Amino acid sequence: YRFTWVLATAFLLLLGASSTRAEIGRRISEKFGSGAGTLFEVSVKSNLLILLYEPGDDQGIGSVIQSRCSEISLPNNLWIDVVNAVNRKASKDEVKDAVFKMHDDVAAFLNQQAQ
Repeated sequence: YRFTWVLATAFLLLLGASSTRAEIGRRISEKFGSGAGTLFEVSVKSNLLILLYEPGDDQGIGSVIQSRCSEISLPNNLWIDVVNAVNRKASKDEVKDAVFKMHDDVAAFLNQQAQ
């Protein structure tokens, strides 16, 4: 179920113009702060990683995830497994699992921060 949702979301964002994605990110940033806009970008890119990743070819997405997460001071332990999996040319399933774990961990972290 979750993978189907991820695919549907990614396809909708992929099919939309990049200016549309940029506009969504800008609006999120305006309403909730630049960190939230950056987190939206990480969300989109990490979902794209699931779709586009081939061992040894991540389309540069791993480095974008690393730089954006560092930019907003998201704790390394929440996202480093994705970057490490990409860097070691892990299988598609391993990267997908790392991305899903990152999504769960970031959601739990943000929920904890909100309380």
